[in-house]
Amino acid sequence: TYEVEAALEREPTSTGAFPRSMLWLGEVLAVGDGSSVLLYARDDDGEWTRRNSLTVGRAGSEDYGTSLAYDEEADTLYVGAPSAESSRGRVYVHRRATQPTPDLPTVLLAPSNNGPLLFGHSLAISEGILAVGAPGWSENGGVSLFALEPDRPISCGNITGSLYRFGHSLAMHNGHLAVTSSELQSGASTAGAVVMYRRLPYNLVP
Repeated sequence: TYEVEAALEREPTSTGAFPRSMLWLGEVLAVGDGSSVLLYARDDDGEWTRRNSLTVGRAGSEDYGTSLAYDEEADTLYVGAPSAESSRGRVYVHRRATQPTPDLPTVLLAPSNNGPLLFGHSLAISEGILAVGAPGWSENGGVSLFALEPDRPISCGNITGSLYRFGHSLAMHNGHLAVTSSELQSGASTAGAVVMYRRLPYNLVP
């Protein structure tokens, strides 16, 4: 069983939709609110307090922090901003060189310039692969895959969906990728599907 330890609430100065996403970074809890990523940790008295925050120049208009993923081995945080670039989307890469101040981020861009891809709407990491959901890609949506090399992420493939809003959410574990999709377009049905993929040496296949 669990008991309540603390309740983290939106700060008065926040302009985002708190909370939109969250993720553990070791003993630090990262919470995305659509305009920043707030970092919380226990203080010496055991109280949860905000220690730091991450943001970018146009974070509020980009929905920065809609999704989060963490590469523990490289101590790198990936932050989705699906409304950036006129909703083509992007993913910010925050590499932490020394505690507690992160390096300035680099950026992963959407694989296409056509239409509102919403690249970065969802993120997942497992076994050296970063998956980025883009549910607005083409007619049905898609997922971009990146190999997490020591110097930078390298694009290693894309998966396009056959169902509407493919890539809305993602989960990865032990060589498998799960991708959610809505079944029908135009609000005709709220039913959806979870498409499962298994990892091959150089690709993922259903």
